[in-house]
Amino acid sequence: MKATSFRGAVPAGNAGMWGPITSSVDWCEKNYVYFSWVAEFWNSLSSFAMVAVGLAGMFLNRSVLETRFLLAFFFVALLGLGSVLFHASLKHETQMCDELPMLYAVFTTLFIVLDERVGNRFPLAALLIVWSVVTSAATVFAAGETQFALFHLSFGSAEFYSLYRVYCIYRKHRMTPGAAHGNAGGSNLALARLAKAESDVSHLFKCGMASYVIGLAVWVTDLKNCWLLQKWWPAVSGLPNPQ
Repeated sequence: MKATSFRGAVPAGNAGMWGPITSSVDWCEKNYVYFSWVAEFWNSLSSFAMVAVGLAGMFLNRSVLETRFLLAFFFVALLGLGSVLFHASLKHETQMCDELPMLYAVFTTLFIVLDERVGNRFPLAALLIVWSVVTSAATVFAAGETQFALFHLSFGSAEFYSLYRVYCIYRKHRMTPGAAHGNAGGSNLALARLAKAESDVSHLFKCGMASYVIGLAVWVTDLKNCWLLQKWWPAVSGLPNPQ
């Protein structure tokens, strides 16, 4: 199984203890630069952030959130751990440890954002479970560019629809000053609390969407324009790849 390379003339780096690459993609970061047992050091290191976010979400919200939300945090933590293993070894098996939790995390999120639209949760949950089984099989048993395309088609479609639903929910529940005043029953304290809550939600939504756009832009740059990071930027700035 040959890894899909998007790096053009950028060298792959050194050889390491995990042997030939069997994952369907080899990322922009040069391999085995720092340790013989870590293929992509910076990608592996940064993946621990997802582990921390997932565990913190489960721990801090365990008494206030429903199981479906805690499950989403769990899959984020599992995704982070799988991402560490994947980038450290670039093997097909560890790639599955990264990509399958991505699918389960986005399907859980899809269940969360669609739940308010259905009266009975069971059909929606059953549909998403079947979908996850089918896409899991397609992800695991495909290879090369086909595997890469199938995974991102299934993951990306669910991800972007989830983002759209988040936007719809945000727009629907965002209060106008008149509506907030009416719901507050004329209480200045209640009105102030509602206004503060509305401001917090709006700020969180905008920061979240902005972070997503920035992250997507960085991901595409790493995937399709590695020469900018590995060659152009160091030549122009005198600084190394910012990883």
